[in-house]
Parts: sequence; structure tokens; C-alpha cells
Amino acid sequence: MKIRYQDLEVGLDYEPEPGLADNGDLEHDLQALFEQVGQAANAAGTAEAIFIDELQYVAEDQLAVLITAMHRIEQQQLPVVLVGAGLPQLRGRMGNAKSYAERLFNFPEIGPLPRQAAERAIRVPMHKEEVEIDEAALSRLVEVTHGYLPETRPSNLVVPC
Repeated sequence: MKIRYQDLEVGLDYEPEPGLADNGDLEHDLQALFEQVGQAANAAGTAEAIFIDELQYVAEDQLAVLITAMHRIEQQQLPVVLVGAGLPQLRGRMGNAKSYAERLFNFPEIGPLPRQAAERAIRVPMHKEEVEIDEAALSRLVEVTHGYLPETRPSNLVVPC
């Protein structure tokens, strides 16, 4: 770590402490890390959930590493689950990264909300923020988004007219 202010520079450097999951090889490091997490969860009588959004943007080689690590966890029957979200092409990308990915994971498709549920998904958070929306605006929002809704806090609601 180095901090510089005008002509003055102060640095702190130390040798990394050797340990587990730190050899610089992502495939082996991630497997080792997930195994340790799984063993700790198992010993504690609980489970570990890993949530990753926008998985379709992960590079294929890194996706392969993630799949391999989860495969290892499955083989050892450790209580670790991966919950990932991504666009529909994710299933194919994972299959390209590792052919067994489609057998290892479930790929449920989540479509748009039905109209009534979409209206509720907008109304309820707004009501909690003490903000009201008129019926015409609500109807237009559901129409424009086709039931695919972003987080609906009043501060980030933008609807094209």
C-alpha cells in the first residue's frame, strides 16, 4: 500500500502469509475456498448460500472455474449452494464453459410478472415510502415494462411517456 501527498510518499509492504486458497491459480484456490466454507458450514450444522447476479458477464474461463468448484462441492456433499441470476443466454454459456453444467445446475426461467402482481410490486414499496401513484401512471409503468420491473423506490422510478 502506498499513499502519496504532493512530494511525500509513504508505503507499507509485507510478504503475504502463506495459507489456503492463495496460490494464484484461481481454479484450485476457489475449490479450496469453497471446500473450507462448506466444511465450516457442515461443522456448524448450517449451509452457505452464494448469490451472484449478472452471471452472463463472467468471462468463460472464470465461469468454468466457478462451475468446477461447485462440482467439487457437490461431489463432497457439502452444504454450499450457488444462486445465480443472468439473462437467458447464461445456460448456453455455462454449457460451453463446462459441458456438465446443465446437469449440475437447475435453470428455471423467470418471466414477467402478471399484471396484478406487477402493480402490487410497484404500489407496496411506494406506499411504504409514503408515496402514492395514480392509476394512469401505474398502468403506463406496467405497460412499458411488460411486467419486468426494476427495483421500485420512488427515487429511481423513471417511466418514458
